[in-house]
Amino acid sequence: QTRYTWQPSSGSTSWINASNWSPARPTPSADDILVFDGTLTPTVSATIDFATAQTIGQLIFTNRVQAALNTAGDRTLTLGALTPSIALQIETGALVQVIGTQGGIGLTLQLTTNSRAAISGRLEFLGTTGFSNCTHQFTSTTLGAIEFLSGAYFLSGARFSGFPFGSLTANTGTVTFRSGATFEQSSGGSPFGERAFSVTVFDPESLFRYTAGSGNVGLSGRTFGHLTIDANRTPTAGTYGSNKFIVQNDLTILSGSHTFNVKEFDLKGSLLLSGGNLLFPPDAANALTLTFSGPTAQIIGGTTASVLTMGSNVKLVVNNPAGLTLQRPVQVNGSLVLIQGQLTTTATNNLTLGAAAVVSGGSTTSFVNGPLSRVQTGTATNLFFPIGSGKVYRPLTLTGQQADASTTYTAQQFNQAPTERPISAMAPSPSTTTATTR
Repeated sequence: QTRYTWQPSSGSTSWINASNWSPARPTPSADDILVFDGTLTPTVSATIDFATAQTIGQLIFTNRVQAALNTAGDRTLTLGALTPSIALQIETGALVQVIGTQGGIGLTLQLTTNSRAAISGRLEFLGTTGFSNCTHQFTSTTLGAIEFLSGAYFLSGARFSGFPFGSLTANTGTVTFRSGATFEQSSGGSPFGERAFSVTVFDPESLFRYTAGSGNVGLSGRTFGHLTIDANRTPTAGTYGSNKFIVQNDLTILSGSHTFNVKEFDLKGSLLLSGGNLLFPPDAANALTLTFSGPTAQIIGGTTASVLTMGSNVKLVVNNPAGLTLQRPVQVNGSLVLIQGQLTTTATNNLTLGAAAVVSGGSTTSFVNGPLSRVQTGTATNLFFPIGSGKVYRPLTLTGQQADASTTYTAQQFNQAPTERPISAMAPSPSTTTATTR
């Protein structure tokens, strides 16, 4: 077992040039430890040019080295002959770019069984300008073997194609993005793979950034930590997905207009539209249930210029004892289900139920705390307002006797004494629940 450090001679970038390593590496061995050290070579460009697949013990990037690994052909580098060692180590501050210099080719970094990877720095899969569909991969068949630790960043970047961590059954659950780590999909396929099982696991405080210029975020059956979409375009809605889509933290839309065409969406953080638009879902034949079920207080917020659209087939469910607060106006056209927690509104950030909206639930532990508006069109109907204030639940039913073409009724509970006015002794006492028409 020998440790070799990259120290190129005479401007050479060849991986197989023995004199580019210190000590010289004339006869590669499966237990070699190869090191790129930023103290000795701050910026590295190495050409992966071995003719047949190569196996080494460890590959280490240390001391903030900025390394480019270039390949002009399909190559496989197997890591971890010294199991159960850390076969690939990219330390904090180190940058490793895997770059295809021809189109349709890629470098595969492959861990041996039970070997592991610990990444705290940045890893990027790229292609050179003019050469696309570079199919790099970083794979394992050992559960949880590849770890992107807090502060780590992975980018599937320009001219990359394919699934960065593989898509075989054997790859299931092999990659984990720990809290504080980031995956950015700027091109290429999903880190989860293309099948129902998931290759990659995202911890609750990890971040998935979607910035791709084409395609859609794969949502159905997937679980994210934070999910941020910053793709300034209007993608075609993907095929309707029947498996539950879960975001364990915040969903943020920064640009573009995006459609979530799934059957179930369970959001445990906040929904923030900060420059982008969100549509649930486009096809009236396909229902969607959006559930706010976080362990802590949630909000629907963002900039007022952004648009949130909920179709008539969308069910909004509040099932969070800590509650949901509106920081922007919201209109529900399908159904509102109150299970646990208050839905807090204000006159500015109001909740409006469309003419066809249906309400279910409502209790002393789950009601609308603030103004609630309901739209009535054409035919007079009874309108139920599951409202309250503080800890007091005071539901109101407005009995419709006559309907104008379109009328919006707003009700709000006030826990205070009514305004004193001269009234007849025979008149009923004024209620602390008010209903106004606007």
